[in-house]
Amino acid sequence: MNHFAHRNLVRRLVATLISCLLLWGPTPMVAPRTHEAGLQTGSAFHPWSPPTGQGMTTGKPPAAVLHVPEAFATIQAAVNAARPYDLISIAPGIYHEAVIVRTAHLTIRGRDRNRVILDGNFELGDGFAVIANYVVLENMTVRHYLGNAFYWEDVQGFRGSYLTAYANGDYGVYAYNSNTGQFDHDLAAGQPDSGFYIGGCHPCNAIISQVIAEDNAIGYSGTNAGGNLLIRDSIWRENMVGILPNSHDFEPHPPEDDTTIMNNLAENNNNLNAPAKAFIYFAFGNGIMDLGGKRQSYPEQPRQRAPLLWDCARTKPIHTLLGARRQ
Repeated sequence: MNHFAHRNLVRRLVATLISCLLLWGPTPMVAPRTHEAGLQTGSAFHPWSPPTGQGMTTGKPPAAVLHVPEAFATIQAAVNAARPYDLISIAPGIYHEAVIVRTAHLTIRGRDRNRVILDGNFELGDGFAVIANYVVLENMTVRHYLGNAFYWEDVQGFRGSYLTAYANGDYGVYAYNSNTGQFDHDLAAGQPDSGFYIGGCHPCNAIISQVIAEDNAIGYSGTNAGGNLLIRDSIWRENMVGILPNSHDFEPHPPEDDTTIMNNLAENNNNLNAPAKAFIYFAFGNGIMDLGGKRQSYPEQPRQRAPLLWDCARTKPIHTLLGARRQ
């Protein structure tokens, strides 16, 4: 069993244990809904045309451009051949592969967000698993994987921009035990855990901005995350729960601490038709739920009714943050 399969197995076993403790008796599981990349429901995001010759470092062209499939038949073959500061350019098509990135300072970019598609056929583990520093993933769609769509683990420096993740088996856009990064202009839909996740980091030195999360169990989950972590200018709608910073002692760096949430729209997060794991049902109906964290910041913004635990099922605020300590 490889490293990623072992990590996912452990997380699933822990999730099952929590489910048994929180919920006695059977809990209905809802099948994922399909979100075709070209039908981004209500989304303001459109296919993106990348600027010619732009590399990872601002103002610096890539060392080399590796074209898939013109020069390399698969994305993995191009990744294996790449050297730091190269750009991998992917033509429109459907790619049935699980890509592991071990080379630092790469940019992997689709040429058409809606037509560059990695499809796991509900058989492969993760779409992208990145275990190297400063890797950028841009402008593509990942769907139908058993695990995660876009996944960075144990890295410093990550970015996911103009990505679409839908109907995967775990998380959408996911950074674990990693720091110094950003997710922007992404869409995550139909994941049975969270659409977006940054967790197990302190300080995270990370930002999530201008994203949409819809029809997930959780829009954003951040277990034991914080420290210069900013979630802003995004839409969290039609999930089971919208934004869920939280703490657990089975993950590194507990507790969740010092996250800023500002200028977001969280609405209609009471969707029982969203796919969900059993242990998430207790959070149903909340737009923003702070579970066991401390030192959160909720600057007043026109689109943000914080600092409150906002119950979208009953459309009224609850003046308690569950298990949270404000310091």
